[in-house]
Amino acid sequence: MPATLLAALLPALLAVTGAVVPAAEPAGAVRVRDAARQALGRAAEKAAGRGLEARVLDLRVPPNAPLPADADAVEAEEPSAVNGGALVIPVTILAPGGSKRRTSVIARVELRGPVAVATRDLRRGERLRPGDLRIETRPIASVDRWLASDEVAAGAIARAALRTGQPVPRSGVGRGAAVEPGQTVQAHVSSGQVALTLETVARGRGDVGSIVAVVGPSQGRLLRARVTAPGEVEILGPAGGRR
Repeated sequence: MPATLLAALLPALLAVTGAVVPAAEPAGAVRVRDAARQALGRAAEKAAGRGLEARVLDLRVPPNAPLPADADAVEAEEPSAVNGGALVIPVTILAPGGSKRRTSVIARVELRGPVAVATRDLRRGERLRPGDLRIETRPIASVDRWLASDEVAAGAIARAALRTGQPVPRSGVGRGAAVEPGQTVQAHVSSGQVALTLETVARGRGDVGSIVAVVGPSQGRLLRARVTAPGEVEILGPAGGRR
């Protein structure tokens, strides 16, 4: 069928089938969206330098945005940081005559980056060992929320209980004293020629040489203990109280 004939018949065909032809996007909207895409592209390049991958899923121009097709210039503000989810990109439109109009574009962004995850269940206060964290690339909403390196793993303290495979927030681990409150420690007890090592929980914070309280074997009475090494104490006697 000749193209001219098809063009002539198209309105009638659409009326019969009920199909809807999408309206062409205004030229002004195209320019605004392109400016926002370029600004996001610059921000994504900087994010890539930090090991992050940003992918724009959608860009929406508000239907009531000022969109003069004859604008002298359209400039979009580069985001200072790219986060996952919705992102607002301010746009300035320089209209003929020098007047400025402002609008914004809503971008939906998927951000992926390195995240430290726990390789085993960790109790609050437990001291991490090498291999307790591994780095995986996962979708993330915010760069600053999650720990992105396993360098702090060995010798660090779990500030909260962590499950296997769970991403570790920056506040979830940290350097601390040799013994931290709530930390499970190895307690050494000796009497004459008898020596015993048991697992107990510290109730105080201290460096090597400090005296801290720990929970006794009965899980009720507190004991005094001297910190002898990270995660280890020597039982000295009753602390004179209950937990």
